[in-house]
Amino acid sequence: MPLLLFVIGILGLISGFLSAQDVAHGVGVGGKLSAQIRAALAEPSASRWLATGLGLVGMVTAGRSLSKVLISANAIAWRVPTPKRASLRTVGSVAGLICVMGLLSIMVNHLREDFGLSVASAALLPTLVIYAIAWIGVSSYLPRGTTDPGALLPGALVVAVTITAMQALSEFYLPDKLSRAGELYGVIGTTIATLGWFFFLGRAVALSTEFNAVLYERYGSVSGPFFSLPVLRILPAKSRRVRQFFDLEQETPAR
Repeated sequence: MPLLLFVIGILGLISGFLSAQDVAHGVGVGGKLSAQIRAALAEPSASRWLATGLGLVGMVTAGRSLSKVLISANAIAWRVPTPKRASLRTVGSVAGLICVMGLLSIMVNHLREDFGLSVASAALLPTLVIYAIAWIGVSSYLPRGTTDPGALLPGALVVAVTITAMQALSEFYLPDKLSRAGELYGVIGTTIATLGWFFFLGRAVALSTEFNAVLYERYGSVSGPFFSLPVLRILPAKSRRVRQFFDLEQETPAR
């Protein structure tokens, strides 16, 4: 919500260079939300600066709070000490992931409008890969029992599949439903649908932390079998840096 407030404030400040219709079409929204964007762009300059400032402060505060929750959840799952504060890199990585989600959503929406459903559906596969890589990047700043990034892959797939599935649902099925819900229930219906999206995302994030810790404790990381292949086994044998980065010198967890 603070991110949306910040974006609306910025759009209001540059409203002299673009129209509300261009903004609504660019982000792929319509109906009541498009009307709200038009109303926001018509606000006086003082309101735009206020929205931008409050949105920026809210983004920093919400990002810090979310980072602290993620840090605590990962520390509990991995049974490691909980850091006292969230680092700036952690807050930045979480904010970056949110921006990536928004940009990819806009891209998929434009592909659907310009090239049809089949092309937009095909774009979901690389989108899933990008989400998985982004979540591994976020998780790498969170507490865990190993430095091996391969241990983060199962949870990253859980989060990526969940986000991609919800994005596909939001882009291909829900727009008409949300429009009808907005007409029937007003803001409450749209808010409930939006909060439901974040509810399932939060459950996927919580599950991913437990998934990583349990699978690593029971079976180890995927990096071990990967670097045991005939050709790839040369890399850790020749490079101590590779062994340290993928934590290959640590004893294999008990099965």
